[in-house]
Amino acid sequence: MAVALLSDSERGAPVYLAICNLFVCLIYLFHLSALNHPDMPAVGSRFPLLTTINGNSWDAGQYSRRDNCAGLLLVFLRGSFCADSRAMLARLPELLPELRKRGIELLLFSTEPPTLWPAHLRERLSVNMFQLSAGAAANTPFIARGGAPLLSQHTAALRPSQWLLDREGFVLWRHLPANYRTPGDAALMRGQLFRLEE
Repeated sequence: MAVALLSDSERGAPVYLAICNLFVCLIYLFHLSALNHPDMPAVGSRFPLLTTINGNSWDAGQYSRRDNCAGLLLVFLRGSFCADSRAMLARLPELLPELRKRGIELLLFSTEPPTLWPAHLRERLSVNMFQLSAGAAANTPFIARGGAPLLSQHTAALRPSQWLLDREGFVLWRHLPANYRTPGDAALMRGQLFRLEE
């Protein structure tokens, strides 16, 4: 379409301006969706303490030992405003039977209160969802300041990621997507569950 418009010399400057604006918009959207993760816990290292919205520390190893589970699958969701995060949340129920069979507990994390997420999705999952403090230093690597759209209630958003931890809280696998539009899916996580048996 752009080639056809540019080849029509009778249209003049407004067409060139419209095409230029279109490309600027597309480039902006591409870079806006790019995701830059800082130094994150490596495979084989202990998962760090996180701080919830009420100021409590959340420790993965302590949590899994208390609930006597074989491991933890942590899913960090960008926010309820993100269509891709909501789509991933809708696909997670298909993973629950496999997780229960292996004794793995699924935990969701967000900077938003659970009530902002669609009720039908929360009811289908019925798993623990934690709201992390956006201002806590412990959460800094996981939080993108200004990562939420301007009109949303919260300006900070979690960088989407998934983590498989053993019962002691050590990282067995992690997925750090490079794009907000591809946060990961249930099939990807299901394919990594074997790591708990190695």
